[in-house]
Amino acid sequence: MEALTEEQIAKLPAIRDKWMAIGLNTQPADRAKAEEGVRLAYEIAGLEVPKDFYWVQSPWEGVQKQAELRAGSNDPKKMKSFLGDWWQGLLGGNLWAGWLSWRYAYADLGHPELCKELNGLVKVAENAGWWWAFDEAVILTERASTLKLDPQNRLHSEVGNAIEWPDGEGIPVWHGTQLPATPEEILGWSIEEILAHSNTEVRRCAIEIRGWDNFVKESNFTAVDSADDPGNPAQKLELYDIPRQIFDVDIRVLLCTNGSPERDGRRRRFGLTVPATCKTAVEAAAWTYGLDEKDYAVTRRT
Repeated sequence: MEALTEEQIAKLPAIRDKWMAIGLNTQPADRAKAEEGVRLAYEIAGLEVPKDFYWVQSPWEGVQKQAELRAGSNDPKKMKSFLGDWWQGLLGGNLWAGWLSWRYAYADLGHPELCKELNGLVKVAENAGWWWAFDEAVILTERASTLKLDPQNRLHSEVGNAIEWPDGEGIPVWHGTQLPATPEEILGWSIEEILAHSNTEVRRCAIEIRGWDNFVKESNFTAVDSADDPGNPAQKLELYDIPRQIFDVDIRVLLCTNGSPERDGRRRRFGLTVPATCKTAVEAAAWTYGLDEKDYAVTRRT
């Protein structure tokens, strides 16, 4: 296609909002419309539509159901997916809104003829969650009933699951990173358990959940430097060496305080990772703003 016209560019915010709404919808599925979308997807693919439609409350129940159907089939080959073996037939429904929005953009911009192969998948996404497409049966999932996000629209919850389905199954997520346990369970981890975890991102999240200030003091990390924060009066900067096992690279952490209060009036103390080449706390603070130490020293946040 040619470059977008001004008229098409003007449509982009509405298209974005439409797909965001689809992806974040936590209302009960419209089962009749979702099944219409499934039938359309099979017809577009030139395949016979299965007679059996099964609805489940969560992806976990869907996995159990497809295993049950496979085990009970007289001919296991009929329980194969028309997609081949990829993810055993799993499709994302409304949680694939990001992928579908990109693939379906031409239709949203006035060229539906270029995207007609996706019409069935889009209709399911507009009306249901995950689903499994097999030769012999279709399994459809209710939408997630809970979706908690941080200000950057990443899945995030400080308590329990960030995404949860009607049957109570869910996934704990911390600022977009999936966790192996809920934040309150991770708070109970020992320093040794945090440092021993094999996943770097999970280690980082566990430290944030505990609080960098607490974690650094409990771990007895080596203090490199401390100073009053010239850019944040009455607040302290502290620079520490961090063991390589936490981030798999040589790095230091700067403990600092928010320049402005949180909504509840508190000033949050947090840690920022900085290069190991930062020799002083002020130099490390300056690095986070893209300044040199001399310029940061005369900078005051307003």
